Amino acid sequence: MRASHIVSPLIIVTVYAHPYSFPPSNQTFDEIAGGGPPNGSPPPSLTPATLAAFQLAGYNENLEAAFFEEGLQNITKYWHKVPSFPVNIVSVIEKIAADEEVHVKTAEGIVKHFNGTVIPRCKYVFPVSGVDEFLALGHLVTSIGIGGAIALADTFARNEAKPVRDIAAILAVEARHDSFFRITNKQIPNVSAFDTPLAGKLVFNLFQPFFAPRRRPTKFSFSFDPKQVQGSQDELFIGWLNQANKPDFVQLNVTSAGRGWAEVPPQLQGTAFAILTNNTAAVDVNAITMQALAIAPPLPIT
Repeated sequence: MRASHIVSPLIIVTVYAHPYSFPPSNQTFDEIAGGGPPNGSPPPSLTPATLAAFQLAGYNENLEAAFFEEGLQNITKYWHKVPSFPVNIVSVIEKIAADEEVHVKTAEGIVKHFNGTVIPRCKYVFPVSGVDEFLALGHLVTSIGIGGAIALADTFARNEAKPVRDIAAILAVEARHDSFFRITNKQIPNVSAFDTPLAGKLVFNLFQPFFAPRRRPTKFSFSFDPKQVQGSQDELFIGWLNQANKPDFVQLNVTSAGRGWAEVPPQLQGTAFAILTNNTAAVDVNAITMQALAIAPPLPIT
């Protein structure tokens, strides 16, 4: 037998999706925010330090956008005791969330323009159970973001002056966000004469408690072209290769022609390799390679 290949393995993963139906179908983030990313020409070039600063900015803004959108869902669906405010709190937070989405597009647009790697939005856990806690944590999250933006402006000033204007404009908006959270939480909006600059590594670590731990997958789905697979397909197995161990076989539960799913053995760690076979006779990597019907790309387990 010769090894074929799995055309497009369908891997079940948990990805972040906006939990609140936002923005509405008839509006865009730009429209709600009152404007989109700056439409001027980007700098002709960026130093590696400045590109890394924009990557960090996108990382920060993604977390802030996710926080406010999750707050919108909770306020509108789950938190039934919402205090009265002099303004429509949902409308204000929608505006803030849209601002953050525009900031995300701005930072990621620069990174993409200079062929950098965009840090994707993660899955987060925010420890709040009511509006008061949400407002208090909103102040904390925004304060960290402001401190990080000040440090980014310093990085830009040392390398390329043009982005300083954009980060300064973002800072002014972030400051108004923070004032809202302090006022609605019955606190003085301008508590100090200066905000505290926070180095990029410090911001990264301060935001870490809000990141949800990655869940270990319990099963993977696979698809393959049955016409390209040579050998019997009456009963199929996935042989898992991991570390220096012998293959660990589990049955492929076929759902339709060329499609099925298989459980992930609990002892697998790190990256594993899945090989489609029609028997469980192989006892080492060489044997299972020779009898492989199809081979999947490397699969991350932990």
